[in-house]
Formats: sequence, structure tokens, C-alpha cells
Amino acid sequence: MDMKKDWGIFLCLGAYGLTCYYFQSSALILRIILILLAGRKENPLKTAKIFFYGTALIMLYAGIMSALGLHNTLYLTQVFRHEEETRWCFGFFHPNGFSLFLVKEYLLAVYIYGKNRNRLLLIVMTAICPVLLVLAGSKMGIVCFICVAALTFAAIIIKKLHKPLFILGTVAMALQTVFIYLLGVIPFPERNYGDVLNFWDLLNEITTGRLDHARSAFLYNRLTLFGVGHAEDVTEMGSVNMIFNQGVFFAAVYIVSLFTIYYRMYKKQETFSMILILGTTFYSLSESFNAYFNKNPLWICFIGIAAFPFILKDIPAEKKADNK
Repeated sequence: MDMKKDWGIFLCLGAYGLTCYYFQSSALILRIILILLAGRKENPLKTAKIFFYGTALIMLYAGIMSALGLHNTLYLTQVFRHEEETRWCFGFFHPNGFSLFLVKEYLLAVYIYGKNRNRLLLIVMTAICPVLLVLAGSKMGIVCFICVAALTFAAIIIKKLHKPLFILGTVAMALQTVFIYLLGVIPFPERNYGDVLNFWDLLNEITTGRLDHARSAFLYNRLTLFGVGHAEDVTEMGSVNMIFNQGVFFAAVYIVSLFTIYYRMYKKQETFSMILILGTTFYSLSESFNAYFNKNPLWICFIGIAAFPFILKDIPAEKKADNK
């Protein structure tokens, strides 16, 4: 990386990271800015493979150690969704956390092996993932997996799927953005605890109370430009979590970056890359972990590699490399 060329970017992003640290008491954004800058010229496929196989080894290790009784627990038996049930977490602290990492592994497999002729690993994961997700009892994980698997195999069969997929993804991401905004500004009816459910109650039931929780976040917390970093009561929905904890400015950067990357993937006809972005965005609507950089391979693989070259004006060099 050319420090003489990029010193202005370093100073601006460093100042932003320090500002976030002051308001959030968290160095998360500052650390990730440095990672993105350092890794912006890396090969995205190689980076994805590092994340995929590294995470797979860690998950396997956690599962074996929990089965031996040496790390955390293999499953949890407690009250979930108002009733006691047993849900498997395979060494993770919560079954939803395990499901999140498993779906991410599947998304990375789609990105790495989707356009590869040897799709054996992808087929094996397609068979194994639903079994593990059912054991974990994650509704969101199961729904996200079904959507991603359907899009993936449709893309394998239909070669020119990038155009309709681009439209679908753009609408989906735009609706998510609008939906989060509506949670904060539109007054919803009070919960009806009788026999008849209104539309809000129905949505709340489907999302296991997450929408009600998110609505409460807007009622009892104040939005800030640079975030607060400790709004513990807004952690049920990743996108809402990000708005409060990382701030409005960061959330805007997140949204703009997603659309920028998505458009670049569309222009390159990278259908499986678009599926990765769609799946990760969809999961972030309900899961809090997904909004964080250090638990989101999408950010490091695509924002640092696909979006930053635009910001840092490396397009001419990129075009020369593409023409070789």
C-alpha cells in the first residue's frame, strides 16, 4: 500500500475511528478500518477461502470439545419461545450463534464453489446444513438457508439469472432499509393479547417478538451520529443494533457500500457473489451478530476489496490487471 498516495484516506478514516471510539468506548470500527485498508488489494476468492476453512476448523473443534465435555455445552435445555425445549449449539454459547456461523459458512461455500465445476462440497453442505439447523431450532437460520439454497441452484440451472436477481436484491435491500425506518417513525397498535391477532401481532409472532423488541428500541433509545456502543436492549435485530450502537453515519456507510458492491457484482455478472450479499443482508434483519464487522466476512471480503478501490481511486490499475 502506498502511504504517500493514501495518507489522506488514512487520516480521514483514522479520525472517524477515533471519534467513534470517543462516543462508543469501543475500538471496533477503528480496528476494522485498518483491516479494510490493509486488505483492500487482496484476492477476494483467496480471502473467502481463508474465512471458510478457518471457521470450519474452529466450529469442528468447538463441537468435538463440547461433545467431550471440555468446552461449553453440546446442547441447551431451557425455555425458548415461552416453552422448554432442547436446542443444540455444538459448543457455541447459544444455538442462534451456531446457526448464524453455519449459514455464513454455506454462503461462503456458495460464493467459492457456486461457479466451480466441482460442486461436491456445496452439495454435501446443502444436505448437512438443514439437519444441523433443525437441531439448533433456528427459524431464521432455516428460512435463510432455504432461500439461499433455492437461489443458488436456480443460478446453476439458469445461466442468465443475474438480471432478475439484481432486481430482487435491490428491492429486498431497499425494503429492509425502509422497514427499519418505519419501525422508528410509525406508531404501531398496542399488543393484543386476546384470541384475535391484529397484523402487528401476527408479524411479531412470526418473528418471535423481534419486531416488538426493535420498536421498543426506537421508543426508549436515542439515535446518535456516531453511536453509543452499549445499547444492550437493541441487540435482537442486527440492522437496528447497528444504527444505535455504531451510529447513523456508520449505518449510512453500510447501506451505500452494500448497494455499491451489489451493483459492481451485477455489472460483472457475479451471480453467486450477489447471493452472498443477499443472504448476509437478509440475516442481518433479525440477528444482532451480523451487523458487526469482525463477525461478518461480507465486510472484509467485499467492502475492503470491492468498494475501497473506488474510494481510493485504484480503478485504472484494476483495469490494466483485468486486460492482461
